Amino acid sequence: MSTAAPDELSRDELYRLVWEKPATQVAKDLGVSGSIITRICRQLRVPKPTLGYWAKAAHGHKVRKPPLPPLKPGQKEIWQIQRANVEGQLSASRRKMEPVTSELDEETQKWLVRDLPEHKWIRTTRTALKGAWSTREGRLHPKHDVPHLSMSTSKDSLERALTFFNRLIHLAEREGVRVALSTAPPKPKNVWERPSGTTPSKIVMFFWNDQPVGVHLNEKMRRSEKPQSRFYDRFDYYGTGLLDCSLVDVSGYKGRYQWKDGKHQQIEEFIPLIIASMKVAAEQHSEYVVQREIEAERQKRIDSMMSALYRQQNREEAAAKAAVEDAAYYCEAESLRAYATAAEKMLDAHGLSTGPGSTTGYWLQWLRLRADMIDPLTKTREPWRQFSKDVLRHDD
Repeated sequence: MSTAAPDELSRDELYRLVWEKPATQVAKDLGVSGSIITRICRQLRVPKPTLGYWAKAAHGHKVRKPPLPPLKPGQKEIWQIQRANVEGQLSASRRKMEPVTSELDEETQKWLVRDLPEHKWIRTTRTALKGAWSTREGRLHPKHDVPHLSMSTSKDSLERALTFFNRLIHLAEREGVRVALSTAPPKPKNVWERPSGTTPSKIVMFFWNDQPVGVHLNEKMRRSEKPQSRFYDRFDYYGTGLLDCSLVDVSGYKGRYQWKDGKHQQIEEFIPLIIASMKVAAEQHSEYVVQREIEAERQKRIDSMMSALYRQQNREEAAAKAAVEDAAYYCEAESLRAYATAAEKMLDAHGLSTGPGSTTGYWLQWLRLRADMIDPLTKTREPWRQFSKDVLRHDD
């Protein structure tokens, strides 16, 4: 007769349990996950067996069991197991692992299992893959000038990939999603996989409300090292048969965008969810594009305002610099005028002639005209042009 799991556990009891049986078995007995056992052991300072402990113990090897360390001040000694939260987590986990087809209507389930005619885009993809070259990782690379679906698989998984796309396209068109050719596909992650000198690939896209959504199918590859091989060709690659489907070219989409083969489900069971995610991704991408356009227009206005502000600032700086230069010239012109007045008084005091026709008179007149030339308020040009050559050569 099984006993009910306790609602609380002391650190001494937890220490005894984790060293009596593996943590996975302890978690199963308590009705929690193994990660919770690890976290609680860390919080209560309870040492756990290291990796490989139970395998060594089963084969008779000597193993070490560390003692239970003392608690630090303030640390708790009892673990309160929140049974409601644990049950909710387990039920959510079970719901996550349930097949998607169990929640679908009967008509959709029939579409997922019935034999469907081969779609035209499947036929064009077969044509693109005829005689296709393989990458270093063993993935088939379609011809770029033939319309094809975005896929990267080995030759062994090709038929399954085409069957998956055939069901996806048929069910998508049934749900109102348009499947058409796009001349502007998303850029490949590895640019060296595309041969140089070729035109961009013609990839088939899915359209919802005229918004394109790319779907890429990829196969997980493994590699094994070759014996005595060169550095650039050290590994043999082979397909695992595990496929994953991803939505691409959907900026602004915040939902799930990738589905993989797992222990309990294959990607074929996710087809209705993939189509529903396509629609949401297209709508969110459309909103994202609108927001980007609004933001771009706003940024354009800000840039225009900042450019006008910078131009105004440059004009003001240039005007201030010119004003400083004019002020310096004005001070220099005033200094020349003051010097001419002082020189004239000194010459008169010594009885020298400063009247018209005399050398000093011409010199004083030239000095004042020179001041007028550099004065920004008068700007008289080339004062010596007002004198004849004979006067400028006067030596008296």
